[in-house]
Amino acid sequence: LVAAALASSAALAAGGVAVARHEATRVRYERASARLGEPGYDAARSDALYARALDHRRWAARAGWLAGIGLAFVVLAIGLRRAPGGSPASGPDAPARALLSALVDAGLLLGCLLAIELGREALGAPHAALAALVGPALGGALVGGLWGGMAAGGTPAARLLGVRVCDRDGRAPGARRGLLALLLWPFVLPWTPLVAPWVAWRRARGRPAPLGAAAPHLRWAGLRVVARGRAGPIRLDAGRDAG
Repeated sequence: LVAAALASSAALAAGGVAVARHEATRVRYERASARLGEPGYDAARSDALYARALDHRRWAARAGWLAGIGLAFVVLAIGLRRAPGGSPASGPDAPARALLSALVDAGLLLGCLLAIELGREALGAPHAALAALVGPALGGALVGGLWGGMAAGGTPAARLLGVRVCDRDGRAPGARRGLLALLLWPFVLPWTPLVAPWVAWRRARGRPAPLGAAAPHLRWAGLRVVARGRAGPIRLDAGRDAG
C-alpha cells in the first residue's frame, strides 16, 4: 500500500510538472502562431514550440497511466481492509440481487467513464496535458474500487443491494479471485438482461435461480453468493442448481 501510494504520488507530481510545462509552452506557441503572415514570423520556432508542447503532453499521459496503476493498487488495498457493510440479502433474493448488482455496476462504470470523457472534451486542446494526466489516474482509481470491492466481498452496487460473495470456504474472494470475476464480468453482461425475467420469475416463486445463470462470472471464478439470516450465514452453492 505504501509503495503504491508513493509511486502514484511521484507519478502525479511528475505529471503535474509536465502539465505546467505544457501550459507554458502552449501559451508561447499561440503567441508565436498569432503572428502568422506578419513580418518577422518564425515558422521554425512555432513548429518547435508545437512539438515541445506535444512532448509535454505525452509525458503527462505516461505519468497519468503510471499514477492510474498505482492508484488501482492503493484503492484495492483499502477495499481489502474494509469490512462489508449494508443489509444482507436472504434466500431467493441473493441470486437476483447478484444479477441486478452486475447491471448497476455496469451503469456506474459507464457513467464515470462518460464523465471523464466529457471532462476531457471540456478542457479542450489548451489543457490537453491536464486531461491526459487526470483521465487515466481517475480510471485507475475506478478500476481499483471495483477490484477491491469484489476482492473484499462485493462491489459498490453489491454492497448497496446486500449481496455478499465468498469463496468455497466462506472467506472473502481475495485479490486473485476478485480480479478473475472482474475480468469475466464484461463477457456476461450481454447475457444478464436476457436471463433477468426468468430470474425474477424464480424469485417470485421463492425458488432462487442457479448462480451459474444469474451471475455466471461469480460461479466461473469459484465464488458463492452469501446471505445471512438469524441462524447465521447461508451459502448458496455456485456449483449447484437450486430447485
